[in-house]
Amino acid sequence: MVLDISGSMSHQYSSGAVQAFLERIVPVASRLDDDATLDVWFFGSTFKRTSSVTETNVDGYITKKIGEMKRALLVFKMPSLMLELGGGNNESLVIQDVIKKYTQEKASKLPTFIVFLSDGGVTNEPEIKKSIVEAAKYPIFWQFVGLAGFNYGILERLDSMGGRLVDNANFFHLDDLGKITDEQLYERLLNEFPAWIKQARLKGILK
Repeated sequence: MVLDISGSMSHQYSSGAVQAFLERIVPVASRLDDDATLDVWFFGSTFKRTSSVTETNVDGYITKKIGEMKRALLVFKMPSLMLELGGGNNESLVIQDVIKKYTQEKASKLPTFIVFLSDGGVTNEPEIKKSIVEAAKYPIFWQFVGLAGFNYGILERLDSMGGRLVDNANFFHLDDLGKITDEQLYERLLNEFPAWIKQARLKGILK
């Protein structure tokens, strides 16, 4: 799980939307993951790995990790982790660290499913494209989720992005988190994953 904590996400954290999303993802992770845990990154201008989430520690996880709300620019209150990581968007930096973990530090031929939550504001499109193209040779699938935002840029064009060994990424908007059922959410999340597994096996990325 990769979570956008750029400045524009402040309301999504303070309203509890990110915590609510996490709580609905953890049951999927506990059934799909080999050790029933969900690794977590936060990113803004830079990124930070934090402790993994399980069904036993998910309650209040976001509040514990992002810290207390602090005043910034004399007007806005932002969580301390947002101030630490910076209010910008640097998707490619955290993407590279995710690749590093699952191809070098914790290398495995098992498929890795990444949920990447963002509210948009994507700017460094060439670097994002370069990172996703590079990652296509690895057993990693990227599911980008747009949470009540805009200006997703290249994330909305992933299906038509060339130069990859396989189509290893998908994107969908999630503006109705409080209205859809768990089944509908999981269907959106896993919509392209089975097709990627099939193609990855044909290309020798997965056994």
